[in-house]
Amino acid sequence: MLAIGMTIFAYISPVIIGFSGLTLLQNQTKRNLALSEKLALSYVIGTGFLSFYIFYIGLFRIKFTWGSIAIFPSVAVFILLLLAKKRGMKYVLGLAPRRRFGRLNFGKKLLMAGISVLLLWKIIFIGFLIISKPTYFDDSVSNYNYKAKNFYYNRALVLDPAHPDFLGGHEPRYPDMNPLFKTWVSLCLGEWKEYAVNLNTLLYFLALGLIMYHNLARIISPYMSLIFTYLLLSIPLLTFHAGFAHMDLIVSFYCFAGLVYLFRWIREKDRLSFLISALLFCVGISAKDEVIGLFIGGALPVLILYQIIQSTKLKKIFQTTGIYLSIVIFLNIPWFVVKKIYNLASGPPDHYRKFEFHPEAFSILGTYLFDSGNYNILWTTFFCLLIISLPLIIRTELKYITVSLAGILTIILVLFIFTPFFEYLRIGTTINRALLSAVPVAILFLAVAYGKLLKINDITS
Repeated sequence: MLAIGMTIFAYISPVIIGFSGLTLLQNQTKRNLALSEKLALSYVIGTGFLSFYIFYIGLFRIKFTWGSIAIFPSVAVFILLLLAKKRGMKYVLGLAPRRRFGRLNFGKKLLMAGISVLLLWKIIFIGFLIISKPTYFDDSVSNYNYKAKNFYYNRALVLDPAHPDFLGGHEPRYPDMNPLFKTWVSLCLGEWKEYAVNLNTLLYFLALGLIMYHNLARIISPYMSLIFTYLLLSIPLLTFHAGFAHMDLIVSFYCFAGLVYLFRWIREKDRLSFLISALLFCVGISAKDEVIGLFIGGALPVLILYQIIQSTKLKKIFQTTGIYLSIVIFLNIPWFVVKKIYNLASGPPDHYRKFEFHPEAFSILGTYLFDSGNYNILWTTFFCLLIISLPLIIRTELKYITVSLAGILTIILVLFIFTPFFEYLRIGTTINRALLSAVPVAILFLAVAYGKLLKINDITS
């Protein structure tokens, strides 16, 4: 029972950290979030902030102990209690009104019940995989769990390049957000338990669904939002990655969540969404280098394009873009400095950084996109709807989602078509998990296009 209690505490701690931060932002911007949306955001932002804190104290050569790290969530609890005492619980919660489903006929109620049962089954199945099976992917075993174990047993961030456990050991150039959080979970338990540290991908799976649902419910009906959320969570590859604790689910999450709140800022002129989007990319970059490329290809063009279309003055464009970039980069500066000091590479190794055109990549990509079982009929449906929606894309906010998705796919596919990285496309070990980053954005496009085609939402920009 003690182990279960400490595991729960380990995972509640980042929620408390994120919740306190979001509460301050909500009341500064006078905007509210739905409770389940706020809890999901609290976890994924709080996890990143807790990992930043652990990394910073490691740089100061402070030992990783339960006490040295628990100070951070304790301060967050103190802030929440202080705010509740001075301003009341309504100030702390600041919750948006619930979006009701309205009157549903028997068929729709039956469908909703079926979807709810299927989602519950998926969650139970993923939890069963995590608890009953060893970590499956080589990256998860040899990189992230291995580094987390080293941090836990060393109780420190090893900064000696000659030491075998330098910056966690294997692949010291990889960002350490995920391993450092797993270190915290182990410190709470007092021992290394693989099932406990791997539960985070289940929570990211849940957070992905909640954030997709709440953002779609602002555009289309809650009923259809639930259906599209199920379509996302039913993607076979997504379930597989959640069940076997793979980092690419986390990368996919931060890419999507950062973009969906950027789109929300564009649609609603909501400063809270602007700040949340930047914070999500900030944390995402600390999770894996790939998020930098996805941010450059998927978010920056949309941020700048929107301001140009709105005839924003050049000075204001630089100001808004500068604020956004500052939030994304600031907390990651110590990591960038460490990489510079120790001459650690970012992105692919040097031998992959040369031009090689592989025309045969197109036919292989076609097989993965349309003939494999990893995505169901997602990409076939997407390209069909893309063609049908072309007039809508030009005159509605769909253009921003399209530009973003085009940027993401370009960043991903150029590597496989025009560099020696083609070998990983040919043998099929990397391409599917790389494409996972584009999947939630593609589902978002389908949902918004559905709403536009049926004239459920008439917002244009």
